[in-house]
Amino acid sequence: MRKTAMTKPVKKTGHKKALFIIIPSVLLYAAIQFGLINSTRIAEQFEYWSFKPTAQIAQLVTDSGMNDRGKFYFYITQPQIDGKDAFNQHCPDDETEENVVFGCYTRQPDDRIYIYNITDSKVKDIVSVTAAHEMLHAVYERMNSGERNKIDKMLKDQLAKTTDPDLLATVKFYDKFEPGERYNELHSIFGTEVAQLSPELEKYYDKYFSNRSKVVEQAAKYKKVIDDMKAQEEQLNAQLETLKNEIDAQEAAYTAAADQLSRDISNFNSCADTVGCFSSMSRFNSQRANLLARESALDAQYDAINQTIDEYNAVVEKYNALGTEAKKLMQSIDSRAPAMATD
Repeated sequence: MRKTAMTKPVKKTGHKKALFIIIPSVLLYAAIQFGLINSTRIAEQFEYWSFKPTAQIAQLVTDSGMNDRGKFYFYITQPQIDGKDAFNQHCPDDETEENVVFGCYTRQPDDRIYIYNITDSKVKDIVSVTAAHEMLHAVYERMNSGERNKIDKMLKDQLAKTTDPDLLATVKFYDKFEPGERYNELHSIFGTEVAQLSPELEKYYDKYFSNRSKVVEQAAKYKKVIDDMKAQEEQLNAQLETLKNEIDAQEAAYTAAADQLSRDISNFNSCADTVGCFSSMSRFNSQRANLLARESALDAQYDAINQTIDEYNAVVEKYNALGTEAKKLMQSIDSRAPAMATD
């Protein structure tokens, strides 16, 4: 990371000659620093002019709503869209399994942006959001301490107003795994994922976006796909739990009724074999009809259990299909995910 050198303060002295000696040295130091800054900017300008973006890279600028300044910072990092092997080499992430890495900005040693090539049509917007996110990292790294302090204050104030649990969880994640990078990450997250910002931050991001709403809408779109899938999984899980409890209750009731009917039929048959057990033929017929009706009702209970089991199995099929879809999605967006087995 480039560090901005600070000019040392001039120490006052009662001896005029010493004062004259100090002043030229400070002026010379400032001139050297000015030259270094300008040489960096000139080098970056040449990087921009020399970079020949692919059609896919150029499209990311349009899709994410970057303006010419945003495009400049994006292009000077010579962004590259990688397949799985190259991406894992350029953006290794061995710290945790809790997150999925879509891109990275390597300030040192090569000052490059690498983006994972996600092609699934349902979440392809991740690529343009990642491009803008990493571009803002490149911007943040180039700020001097004064600029950074000013922006960090805006980001801190915005964070204090934030109630989105997902965003707050993301902040906790970065605090844990990338300590000291909170405002660097917030600078990229707020700029690409949060629709409503303070007027000061909106004005600031206008430096890099002609239409920031584009990238925010894309972020919301791909997150909705993932959130909807998660919500559907939770809904199906709840259905399966409800149906399982219903089946358990039905089976318990059926078993109890079947056991009682079996005992009653046995008693009825024993009585039928005993002379004088039934007071009349009508009583015999009445009890026999009652047992047959209970047996018929028990058959209906059995059919109802099978119907609930069929319903349960149908939900299991939906759940398994969703699981396959989720695995396919994760395999497409996570460079570390193993390839799906084929039958």
